[in-house]
Amino acid sequence: MSSIVNKLLYAKKYAEAVAYVTGDNVRYRKLEEITVEEDKIVVYGEILSIKKYNPDSTRKLANSKGLVISKYDRLVLFREVVGGSPFYVLCQNQAESNKLFWRYTDIHIGCVVAFFEPIIGASIHGIKQLSCISKPVPVRNAAIANINTVMPEFEELNHIQCFTVQSDICIFRPSIIRACASRGCDSQHMEPYKKCPSFGGGRVNCISMHGYFQIKELSSITEDTVQFCSESLAAVFIHEDSRKMSEAGFPDIKNAVEDILAYYKENQTSFLVSGWYKRRHEADNTPSASITLHLSSVRPQNIIVGAPLFRQVVNHDAMADAGAPVVDEGGEV
Repeated sequence: MSSIVNKLLYAKKYAEAVAYVTGDNVRYRKLEEITVEEDKIVVYGEILSIKKYNPDSTRKLANSKGLVISKYDRLVLFREVVGGSPFYVLCQNQAESNKLFWRYTDIHIGCVVAFFEPIIGASIHGIKQLSCISKPVPVRNAAIANINTVMPEFEELNHIQCFTVQSDICIFRPSIIRACASRGCDSQHMEPYKKCPSFGGGRVNCISMHGYFQIKELSSITEDTVQFCSESLAAVFIHEDSRKMSEAGFPDIKNAVEDILAYYKENQTSFLVSGWYKRRHEADNTPSASITLHLSSVRPQNIIVGAPLFRQVVNHDAMADAGAPVVDEGGEV
């Protein structure tokens, strides 16, 4: 039976679908509160990672029923935004992956989606697994209610934990690089480069932003700076009409980024940093003491309307004379 959410989506009534899953007609439930006996419930999840099936991996997925998951298409990790717990959505085949990532421009790593009338299935390595008949609905302005002040510890069965912290971040050596042709990955694999875990895109000339992040709230996990690359992050610092590859090349954005971070700090607006970390395993598959940290999104707690943005305006005459881009100073950095 088709849900009211699916009916709205199939009718291309996207705004109505968002209004429905965020309105008073539904009840929010954390993972441990979800039951099939209750209708008209929703849960919000922030996408933290997309894992593509690797036939050469020595560690196989197993669920709480003792079944080994020998093959799948994508395994997607989420953080439930109210309770803060991780959960998986397992896509057994490409059709299920297409259903999950049906909204090409709005469903990607770092975004929040609403699941209407979700179902909790067998856990995978101690982490709850969620499924849903309805397509997920992107919720752009969903509030992250659970902010970590202490980094969560690993539980006995699971090897992954997730977090959202509030921080006055520092970004060293910020730079613009080419974005991936796919939007689902948020270009997070572009530097250092890895194979894209998402799906073919066909986009060209888009950019992402790369830098080394100092986040003191993560000091219990790592005292080092953390590399992070993101197309969504570029939108926080770079004007929309400058988020395409320029014939003038990649400009230096270091001073602009420093000024924009200072602006948010002066206006008492911190950044929210979401991500996850996992225990590595030894060759015999036993857990080690080593931890790998991944960032999934970095964004202001609130986007300030009128905040400065880097904007590059190419003056073709100046380029011909000097071979350099002209940076707009009319209200933008």
